[in-house]
Amino acid sequence: MKIDILDAEGTIASVHISLENDAYDESYTDFQQLLKIDSEWIIVSKLFHLHS
Repeated sequence: MKIDILDAEGTIASVHISLENDAYDESYTDFQQLLKIDSEWIIVSKLFHLHS
């Protein structure tokens, strides 16, 4: 797995996650938008692509 923080500013962040050959032998890419509320990061949106 590879996680890259694309950008972060104050209480917002954008993250790119790549996972190859997971437990089901599948690979995918995620883009997630995060928001920090009360010192905790939460995912507010997620897009993903399952590689064939």
